[in-house]
Amino acid sequence: MTVHKRYNPNMRFYIAIGVIALLIGVLLFVLLYNGTEEITERGVMSFTAESSAVIIRDEVTYVTPEYTRIEYGAEEGGSVSVGDRLASTYRLGYNDELMVSLLETREQVYREQLKLIGSAKDERLEQIEAEIVALQGRVAEAVMCASGEDVSLLQLQLQTALDERREYLTKVQAKEALTSLYSKEENQLDIVSKWVDTIEAQNSGRISYYFDGYEQAINAEKLSIITADLLKNALKGSASSTWTTDDGTRVCRVVDPDHWYVAFLTDKTSLTRVAEGIEYTVEVEGYGSFTGTALEPVISGDRVINVIEINSDMGGIIDVRVANIKVTAAITGIKVRADAIKNENGNYYLELVLSESHYRLHVDVLAVEGDRVIVRPHDKNDSLGEGVRYWKA
Repeated sequence: MTVHKRYNPNMRFYIAIGVIALLIGVLLFVLLYNGTEEITERGVMSFTAESSAVIIRDEVTYVTPEYTRIEYGAEEGGSVSVGDRLASTYRLGYNDELMVSLLETREQVYREQLKLIGSAKDERLEQIEAEIVALQGRVAEAVMCASGEDVSLLQLQLQTALDERREYLTKVQAKEALTSLYSKEENQLDIVSKWVDTIEAQNSGRISYYFDGYEQAINAEKLSIITADLLKNALKGSASSTWTTDDGTRVCRVVDPDHWYVAFLTDKTSLTRVAEGIEYTVEVEGYGSFTGTALEPVISGDRVINVIEINSDMGGIIDVRVANIKVTAAITGIKVRADAIKNENGNYYLELVLSESHYRLHVDVLAVEGDRVIVRPHDKNDSLGEGVRYWKA
């Protein structure tokens, strides 16, 4: 009796599929792990970056309804405190004849007060009068002869002296004519005040009446929403040469001179960028060196926004928007080969070799020197030490 073995025609197909899968697995392994193992080391490197940077100030911009004229209340660059009068603005539609009438009435009040005083000697009043005459002369000289004095500051001092005289003379016992003039002055002042907005300081700092157009878009409060395109536009400017007071709604800005930032851009593909929490020395060309701490870099389009926060007096940089900077730092940490770092949309990874698998670690690149870099784990819950195996493709 002949025994025939049953043949499964699908067996050859399954074998072929298995062989193909094995070959694909081998090919993928070769493609993915065609490299060498390296060992992390501990090292020291220098971080260096030179760039044009945007100065970001911690400042408040004061605005009012559209105005036709402004009276400054403080000296440019001077210190102000909460509650100080910064300026008075006269709204669009205001007529100077209203102020002329008020000033004429005040002059009448002054003449009537002097008439009631008579010939009695008043040394304090004489001192105030002498100060007013001297200031009037200095204002005229500054305007006509270009003496170099700040006209706006002199006018402010003159107004203060006039106010002091008016206040001092209120001690004169009023009679019918003076009482009538007081009433007239009060009514005219009420009319003028309806056209005037008085701006008082809501924060302390240094005041400036100049603007470059970026105050309300680039400041400490808007730091989290600043984009690379906005910084690029600011970098195209030419610092103080574009500053102006010609606006119509902006009045002034009050700056905290001890809190500011520098921001610069690097390519998303570059290994050079700042790292959050690292302390850097920032040399600002023409203004000296400062120490600051980096914020977390932000990827914006094809660029990375690098921001360093500085907490020391900015000095003359208060009037600068764009400056050339050199950023340096001495970095100690874990050193690996630069070509082992993988860039995925601006984020950097290092592939660690574990006992039975590979693990991709998100890292920050702290410094670059030649073909080596110093890195640290991006996530504070991760760790990376010396002598760890990693993969270099």
